[in-house]
Amino acid sequence: MNEEHEDFYSVAPKNLPDRIAQAKKDAMLRKTISKLRCYNPGYVFPVDNLSDEDDVSGRSIKKYNGTGKIYKNINFEKAALSGSKFIQTSFIGSSFRSAALHFSDFSQAKFLKDIASSTATYIEDASFIGARLISAKMDSVVATGADFALCNLTNAHISDSNFSESTFEGAIFNGALIENMSLEKLNLDYAEFDGAQFSNVSVSLMQIATCFGLNKSIKNGSLKIRKSKEGPTPFFNTEEFDDIIDDLISYYKFTDDYFALCNLLLFYKKDRYSFEKKLMEGLTKAAHEKDLRTVKYLCKLISKTDDYNNLRAKNALFNKIRNIVHEESDSNLLHEFYIHEGQLRSMLSVSDSENHPSGEVSFVMTSGIQKNSILAASQLVSALSQILYDEDAQVQKITLTKNSPISIIFQLFSENIVDVLSTFAAVITLIKEGKKIPFLSKTSRGPRKESISKINKTVSEYSISITEENIVVNGGEELHYKCIKKIQHKMESWQY
Repeated sequence: MNEEHEDFYSVAPKNLPDRIAQAKKDAMLRKTISKLRCYNPGYVFPVDNLSDEDDVSGRSIKKYNGTGKIYKNINFEKAALSGSKFIQTSFIGSSFRSAALHFSDFSQAKFLKDIASSTATYIEDASFIGARLISAKMDSVVATGADFALCNLTNAHISDSNFSESTFEGAIFNGALIENMSLEKLNLDYAEFDGAQFSNVSVSLMQIATCFGLNKSIKNGSLKIRKSKEGPTPFFNTEEFDDIIDDLISYYKFTDDYFALCNLLLFYKKDRYSFEKKLMEGLTKAAHEKDLRTVKYLCKLISKTDDYNNLRAKNALFNKIRNIVHEESDSNLLHEFYIHEGQLRSMLSVSDSENHPSGEVSFVMTSGIQKNSILAASQLVSALSQILYDEDAQVQKITLTKNSPISIIFQLFSENIVDVLSTFAAVITLIKEGKKIPFLSKTSRGPRKESISKINKTVSEYSISITEENIVVNGGEELHYKCIKKIQHKMESWQY
């Protein structure tokens, strides 16, 4: 190598090959985009830059990156902005009429009024579904007919704004600061307000039971409840509100709105007995009516209180929900249930794996069920879960693989994991061999006798197996070895 080349390589950046490769990639991308732009004249490609003077109305700008920019008096009408990033971006006096902004990231963004022209940022019939507005600031915003369902507005600051005929269903306002505005004309069903702070903010009477976390703000008086539009006392005082609670409870009983009813009984009346009774009624009715949305939010209501922390009761509750769903024998319902299963388990379970690492285990079971037989798989899962439930195991997650034949992945926790796993594996093996399982008919809290034969038949029919290599015990090789030895010992003792 000559001196000229040596000098070049000594001063060249160490990442020069990567930079050259990236430059080639960028050049090829620009060339490709120049061709595609001819066929998509309204499309804004992610590599394009929008200035604060561009009119992007009606243009498709999906997955655009506008992080850190300032858009002043920009018209985003009917623009497709879904999946875009506008982190720490400022929108001043801009218009979002009929814009599609769902699942975009507006974390730490600002939606502000243009002071010079007195033009507010205007949002009409726009979709912000699933958008992230964490720590965002919305000041003097006018919003009507907008959809903010499932938005995350954690630690957001919303002030002096006019929101009407818009939905915030399932939105998260945890830790948010809301000031000088009315929420009375909004759909707040299932919205969360844990730790939210209010100043000069009002809601309607019929909103308080439909969302999470308003009870503390109502009791301390920071959130006002509208009583009438006019008059010297348009808002309820504490005594008046306490008196009207019983009327609300009666109303929701008559209309079978179990979420609102349970919310009032749990957080406003502190009536634990009535709450648990209506909770079971609501879960049973919703499951039979294939309304997993209500099932999910009733379970979430339980997770919001420390008063309902009986682990075994929660485990039993989940098993009841699953069994009702399985009894319906509806493949679409089962598919939806498995989609929401992880959420339901997390809401009803208290994971203790950090404090008890040796009590956590996962294992894979193979079955003879093909992937198009979801009903058969659900019956099998129900039977296996019943065995685990009888052994005091907390099932944290059950996953069905998509391949054929279907495999079932169990994740569970128990303080007696060795006994649980050994009993479970031994039961499976012996049922397949056509042998009776003594403990099933003797346990006082086990399945009813008429269901024992159903469990035996289901397990044996679908030819499942659990092997040593498919058992993963959180606790090291020694605990794993104990489980395997215990399985062998228990099977031998039951052979006679």
